[in-house]
Amino acid sequence: MKVCKICGTKNFDFNTRCEKCEQPLDSAPMKISSLSRATEIIMIIGTVLAGIAVLVWFVLGLIVLQLEAYEEEEQGFQFFSGVVFFICLIVLLIEFLACFFTTRYYRNSIYADEKVGTIFMVWTLIFINLIAGILMFCDANSEEKTVVKVDNNDMETKLKQYKKLLDQGLITQEEFDTKRKEILKL
Repeated sequence: MKVCKICGTKNFDFNTRCEKCEQPLDSAPMKISSLSRATEIIMIIGTVLAGIAVLVWFVLGLIVLQLEAYEEEEQGFQFFSGVVFFICLIVLLIEFLACFFTTRYYRNSIYADEKVGTIFMVWTLIFINLIAGILMFCDANSEEKTVVKVDNNDMETKLKQYKKLLDQGLITQEEFDTKRKEILKL
């Protein structure tokens, strides 16, 4: 994601102009942490494996049902195995869909630079992927512990310098507001 320095709108990486104010965007994309990237990759792999499991179960189930159809000795057992097959197939399909939509939500969140909630992390940890859930918790903890020291005197000095330039007429009000937003990180 690219963030417009003028209005603060988040734009996709492929945009060259801000969607809101139409100003040119900086070419540097938003940084995504390595833990978020690793979590995303692990979740994608888990989703692909869940999809493969559904396909394999479906194909094997059809083969077994075909073999049982040739052995017409026990109709009750054939019906029971068919029901078990379809119940397991539905469970696997639900698991695949849960993995897919969870992965999609997580990808959208990290690319939009939004935090995922604790309930989502617990859901992922328990039902989707143990490793991805642990990485999400580690990533959330690393973001909380990151402390940025801001020198207020330095910010005040820069703002005063830009205010002087504005008062002298060397920069416009728009340029001053842009610099003020950059300094204050608004």
